[in-house]
Amino acid sequence: MPTIYGSWVPSASASQRIRLQIRYDSYALSGSQWYVEGTIWVEAGPSAINDSSTTLTRAGSLTLSSSKTVPVYAPANRAISLDDFQTTVSRQSTDRGYTIAFGLGNVGSLTPASVSATITVPKAEATPATPSNIVIARSSSGGSAVNLSWSGGAVQRIEARRRLTYGSGTAQWRDWELVGDSTFASPTSISLAAGYQWQVRLRRVGEYVSSAWGYSG
Repeated sequence: MPTIYGSWVPSASASQRIRLQIRYDSYALSGSQWYVEGTIWVEAGPSAINDSSTTLTRAGSLTLSSSKTVPVYAPANRAISLDDFQTTVSRQSTDRGYTIAFGLGNVGSLTPASVSATITVPKAEATPATPSNIVIARSSSGGSAVNLSWSGGAVQRIEARRRLTYGSGTAQWRDWELVGDSTFASPTSISLAAGYQWQVRLRRVGEYVSSAWGYSG
């Protein structure tokens, strides 16, 4: 969990001093949503801090501006949490930085303290292109070996379904079966039992967003 430190006030050398900290975590909820949560802390120097009531303010583009009254009881050389925050952000077409800032009013005789951070929200995950030009060709070696090719780059899922043919007629398609769910580059070799008519479908799978299925003829 990253920690952002504000400056010591009144100075880093003063015996009685404080500084604010932002400790936060952020992660994707989906290809289009990003979640940020964190806490605001106050840290005391060599002397403990004791103030029953001071004002904590929040501002920036990440959350709504607000203020609240908080007590500050910080033991010497330790930090205590004052407040927390959570928000969900819509991911945009490019990476975007959002700011959050906290200010703490006068604590005893100390001057106000502040801290700010810029949190980068990665761009939205684009929907991968649908695989196209999918071709199934029986291997010249015979048996169940099949050469599968397509256009547009690697895929992460291959499924197939089969049906019997007889004379001029055909049976119903059976359910789709998983052939593989790792990363495949075109062309690739797969195994499909002989004696059936087969159809294959492929898709690209991102971290949160998948392409539409592409189908063989």
